[in-house]
Amino acid sequence: SSSSKLVDHDEQQSSVRISPTQLNNNQKKKSNNSNEISNGGKKRKRRILFTKQQIATLEQRFNSQHYLSA
Repeated sequence: SSSSKLVDHDEQQSSVRISPTQLNNNQKKKSNNSNEISNGGKKRKRRILFTKQQIATLEQRFNSQHYLSA
């Protein structure tokens, strides 16, 4: 749905929202940089944060349907 926007915390601060399509295009362009090496030398995926509205919607749906993929 049009309200499903994600926030990429590593590239932008939480006030900037991008669509999943834009996110996928950005990830393809930066595929070599999509994993970051932490202090331990392990690769870590970038963390995508949900907006408060997305979390509320997911929690409501989970309360009525415990398996979201169903």
